[in-house]
Amino acid sequence: MLFGKISNILVTPEALNDVLLIDVRTKEEFKSFHIAGALNIPITTENGYNANFLNELEDLNIDKNKKMAVICRSGARSSAAAKLLDKNGYKDVVNLKGGVERLAKEYNYKFIKE
Repeated sequence: MLFGKISNILVTPEALNDVLLIDVRTKEEFKSFHIAGALNIPITTENGYNANFLNELEDLNIDKNKKMAVICRSGARSSAAAKLLDKNGYKDVVNLKGGVERLAKEYNYKFIKE
């Protein structure tokens, strides 16, 4: 089986451009603040791993060749999600290391708050 490409890069505001952004934090985390345009598909739930993660993504009919970036709070969950996406045929996946914490601390990033 051929796998795609996973890039692991430190998150910057520029890294958010021209990608499909998947925020894998919980629904509650996402509601508290998020990046404009991000899709929220949690990799975990209050009970652990979200077994429906791939199904939720596939229900959106996203082209598996589309460049996508995965983000979470710090980079751990997004790394796991990126590996899962790669194993399931997504070809161009970027894990944004440092997550929303880095955007807030290093760049004073302006998030959407609900």
